[in-house]
Amino acid sequence: MTIGTLSYYILFGVIVNALYDFLISTIDREDLRFSMLERILIGLFWPAYLVLLAINFIIKYINGKNK
Repeated sequence: MTIGTLSYYILFGVIVNALYDFLISTIDREDLRFSMLERILIGLFWPAYLVLLAINFIIKYINGKNK
């Protein structure tokens, strides 16, 4: 893994955290804000987090249409 690739990976982790913080501020749900440890973990494992986020969104969307 090169320094450039590692830099992009970390940059995308920071962007994911920033977008999540923006979303939390937009919906005004401070109880959902990440702690510093959670931010670091999300920054490191952001691909898995995005997959889980997409799966949960799809499940909520499908269940919302069925009601």
